[in-house]
Amino acid sequence: MIVATLYVGVPAWADDDEDSDEDEGTPEVTETTEVEADRTPDPAAEALASPYSVVTVEVDESVAPSASVADVLEDVAGLHVRRFGGPGDPAYVTVRGSTARQVEVVVDGVSLNPHGGSSVDLSTLPLSSFDTVQIHRGFVAGGSAIGGRVELTSRPGTAAPPRFEAGFGSWTTRRAAGGIGVGGDLGGGALGDLRLDVAYAGTGGNFRYFDDGATETVRDDDQVLERRNNHHDRVDLSGRGRLVSGPIRLTLTERFGHADGGVPGLHTDVTTASRLTTWSNLLDGAIDLRAHPRLALRAGLSWRFDEATFVDPANELGLASPDQRTTLHQPLGSFRARWQAADWIALQGDASTAVDLFQSRQLESSAQDDPLRVRLATSLTATGDLRLLDERISVVASGGVHLLDNRLLGPVPLSDLALAGDGSEFAAEPTGGVAVAVRPLPWLTVRASAAHAYRPPYFKELFGDRGGVVGNPELRPETANTFDASVRVAGRPHRCFAGALEAGYYRSDAMDRIVFVPNGLGISRPTNFDGSTVHGFEAAGSFEAFHLITGALAVTYADSTITDGSAAHVGNELPYTPTWEIDASLGVAIRSWVRVQWRLNYTDATYDSRLNLFEQAPRAIHSLYARGQPEPGWPWLAVELNNLGDSISFERPRDPLHPDDLVVIPVEDFRGNPVAGRSVMVTLGWSAER
Repeated sequence: MIVATLYVGVPAWADDDEDSDEDEGTPEVTETTEVEADRTPDPAAEALASPYSVVTVEVDESVAPSASVADVLEDVAGLHVRRFGGPGDPAYVTVRGSTARQVEVVVDGVSLNPHGGSSVDLSTLPLSSFDTVQIHRGFVAGGSAIGGRVELTSRPGTAAPPRFEAGFGSWTTRRAAGGIGVGGDLGGGALGDLRLDVAYAGTGGNFRYFDDGATETVRDDDQVLERRNNHHDRVDLSGRGRLVSGPIRLTLTERFGHADGGVPGLHTDVTTASRLTTWSNLLDGAIDLRAHPRLALRAGLSWRFDEATFVDPANELGLASPDQRTTLHQPLGSFRARWQAADWIALQGDASTAVDLFQSRQLESSAQDDPLRVRLATSLTATGDLRLLDERISVVASGGVHLLDNRLLGPVPLSDLALAGDGSEFAAEPTGGVAVAVRPLPWLTVRASAAHAYRPPYFKELFGDRGGVVGNPELRPETANTFDASVRVAGRPHRCFAGALEAGYYRSDAMDRIVFVPNGLGISRPTNFDGSTVHGFEAAGSFEAFHLITGALAVTYADSTITDGSAAHVGNELPYTPTWEIDASLGVAIRSWVRVQWRLNYTDATYDSRLNLFEQAPRAIHSLYARGQPEPGWPWLAVELNNLGDSISFERPRDPLHPDDLVVIPVEDFRGNPVAGRSVMVTLGWSAER
């Protein structure tokens, strides 16, 4: 069960008062010369005592085989996932009313969008190759993201048994995944381990959807159609290796991804030939050195490559000069020093520098390539971590500065002026925050945090893509002040029952938010609007009864308001920020033999623009997951039923003053991209017993 791991995690209920700390020393060698994984902290104990607003989800058999990173995040209070259709289609996460670009996504310690450089498509991250998903809402030490951070972590050093699984389902949806991890003594006192994972996912994508003919008030043209040009195929490979010798640990990670598929367009504008092909590669190396029993050093170097080719030979999407290829190279170097000055205080310094090299090429033979865009981004932060009174009081304070060198960004399209006239060649922005947790009782924690964060505009926002987006080189960076506070309780009042609950308040005041404003032709131009506020409350609870029944509930209320800007917008709700979100689950698990789980994801109606003219339909998606395995080490079978109610349309009054006069509108995850209807997925898998 996903939601049940929120805050304290059902698998690790305990009523003792000891928090385990990560052992950063050298792994021990057992008598059988296997490499043991580093002793990791107990997620339940960490979440209960943490001063951050943090959620940890373990990726195990309680997560449905076909679940994506988006599915995991969708069950977390305060997070809203925006999808662009059915399986394999793009999906983006927002936190407490933020934009997707304001959420940092980190893979094994490497940021995929440092300084908010882009929004990360969650559909490109195969969940099966990760072990843990950690979500920070708001402040996290060393970060500058306005919304928060999502960290996906695998465990190098885990001697994982071989595993394989394959599934097939509705709309010719298919998937396969496998992996293995090995480790041992390399001689001379050195230890090594290696983990390999491979994943494939594909779909025909031809699901049923409701089409109102773009005439909401006319019912004669309503019909149920089949999604076209929505096929996808994706392959992901990852390898992670580690070498340990004395106080030195070397880690090397390689991640490769390739995807190809159609671009279906809006439900009212069907396409037949539009296509997007992407290639990605992330190579990351790190060295950890225990220079002193109280001093740990880490240096890392990564190189990220992304290429996307979009073609629309029939110009079905109506974009100017649509056929193009964009490439991004991003070398990133980082250094960290952590000094445990005393048992109760640790000091840490972080420095990182990323170089973004971006270029867009038009595929027409007569078109001229855009100039190479180069930007240098450096981050310097210092953090203090205090644990007082036997860790009953925790304080984390972080401050830093983020530097941007824009001198090589190049000229503005259709202009001879460089991006320098307003003094934006070089920018420095201070950021920081503080988080405090007080734990007066082993089962009770009171916490709060406050921070200042920012995000500068990126290439597409500044220069456009000569297609659907017109650039705006005069954009100002986004900034925000955030605050949140909550109370956590957890415990096992009886040997047959355990429970946990967290409830709290949050607020985010954003300035100069960057919004893409479309015109009548569908061409967007990013612009700043001055102020917005999102505040509300979050509550999440989970329970376990008789080591058999588990349940969870997460509720988010958001009151969003545009506070400054155009008179036509002030006082309106922020687009794509639902007032209510409710996620619930209930499951029964009898060891590994059988597991049955029901889930509900409800999202309130929201608007697609600052004008608040077109309200989207609310979504209530029910799902059912069942998994059976005769004995550990035997093959297992899983069946997933998604959108049980086949919710693809919604009735509402044509006029609020006449509630009996109803119209039918489509249920959409993102305006123009319909929600997939009822589906089934069957997966057969096997994993060797440890």
